Amino acid sequence: MRGMSPSLPVSRWRRVLAVLLSITPGCGHVLLGRWRRGLVWLGAMLLAQASIAFLGFAGLVITLGGMLGAAVDVVRLPPRETGVPRAGWVVLTLVGFWMVASLVGMTTRTWLAEPFTVPSVSMLPTLLPGDHFYTDKRVASPWRRPVERGEVIVFRPPPQPEVRYVMRAVALAGDTVAVRCGRLSLDGQEVERRTLGDCVGLSGVEDSCQRDEELLGEHPHGVLGWGSCMSAMDFPSDAGCPEKMETREAGCVVPEGHVFVLGDNRDNASDSRFWGPLPVEEVVGAARFIHFSWRPGGEGIRWGRIGTEVR
Repeated sequence: MRGMSPSLPVSRWRRVLAVLLSITPGCGHVLLGRWRRGLVWLGAMLLAQASIAFLGFAGLVITLGGMLGAAVDVVRLPPRETGVPRAGWVVLTLVGFWMVASLVGMTTRTWLAEPFTVPSVSMLPTLLPGDHFYTDKRVASPWRRPVERGEVIVFRPPPQPEVRYVMRAVALAGDTVAVRCGRLSLDGQEVERRTLGDCVGLSGVEDSCQRDEELLGEHPHGVLGWGSCMSAMDFPSDAGCPEKMETREAGCVVPEGHVFVLGDNRDNASDSRFWGPLPVEEVVGAARFIHFSWRPGGEGIRWGRIGTEVR
């Protein structure tokens, strides 16, 4: 058959290279001339990758399992009876596989699920510096599902649209929002909150830190405070409501097409209290789960946080 060498045992280097190439499932099969079987593995991996937005951490586990399964299949799989393909055919087929994988992967990251890294302490105790998490991109275009009250979102902040922030959407369009001494009020009612204790085990916080749980809709979550009232962090400020927000009683109304975001570390976050409501078109994803966590400074992996759902 044209393009094929005589049927010979697979050399060790080709088998090892096939296993290494299976980091992109299906590519290792190309070296054995099993490109159709490789297409099946590649398609399965791309579907699993796309499922992350729907299945969360389970989707990521399935994706990693697909990579391992493809490598194991290559180890035990004999070449085609007509022999292994020559180098030129291998290279051309691999380029095609990689182009498909890259295109579908980029589409998945753009429209379905994308990883981000937490750089700061503004979302303590929910997210720690060094946490790596996946987002559900369906809150962004073209899906544009509604942002839920209490959902942790990634967005382009109006003061710095070239960067990405991660914070909690605490109020939606039409809500009247106010913050006093770190305590959130919606429509004139203070959001229920219960004390959990001190902040032992959290780095980057002061000794006087206090950890609470805020019961906000379907997303109960931890927040940090310091007991004392920091008037500079209150909202609205003495200057009144920011542009686009109307005054109602003791708070400000979130305008249509916007959400109001706060950091869970209430006394250490640059959020809507300072630059106003966030346009929903600047939302790029909703945090779903932590897939990796590394202590800053090279102190090791936080194994216990891997697979944790972001609430």
